Amino acid sequence: MDFLVINDTKLKISMTEEECSRYNIDTRDSEISALDVKLAIKEILNIASERVGFFREGEKILVQIYPMPSGGCEIFITKLKGVGQREKEVIERDNSLTTIDTRVGVYRFSDRNTLKRAARAIYREGIECDVYRCSDDMYYISIREELTDGISEFEILIEYGVRLKSLPLHVSSEYGVKVAEKNGLDFAISEE
Repeated sequence: MDFLVINDTKLKISMTEEECSRYNIDTRDSEISALDVKLAIKEILNIASERVGFFREGEKILVQIYPMPSGGCEIFITKLKGVGQREKEVIERDNSLTTIDTRVGVYRFSDRNTLKRAARAIYREGIECDVYRCSDDMYYISIREELTDGISEFEILIEYGVRLKSLPLHVSSEYGVKVAEKNGLDFAISEE
């Protein structure tokens, strides 16, 4: 895998056919979606960070993947912080381009059983979240989530609860208690 830092906001990654295969990037398809290879992009960006110092730093990025006749591919990563507002709006409206962003998502659940079902729906190793219980027995989770084209990787949580803009002040202060820190999903699916 070769990395070329074009500038502090743009990185070019060249991959061989074998590397594409290792990261499950199917170059036989003329249009490769970053959504299809989202986990590979995360891992590739971690490698880029180590090798060439290109850090994502939780910023929104544009991912462009181009298959090569050799069976490999070229990936261009652009941090949108370096792009003008007008260009950002064009990129975000263009359905043929994929953006990846991160945020802290907050969800409210009506009771412990609903929280448990929601946690089971998204559970996998390595997901960290905090769980809060409010005095009215509602539960809240605060979780770092990745968004691809504005859609959260944990979008299914809205089938169980309500997405909030932030943790309500009354929950983080006098009427709530943090019942789990970082291991919130383990807490949620465990028996009381």
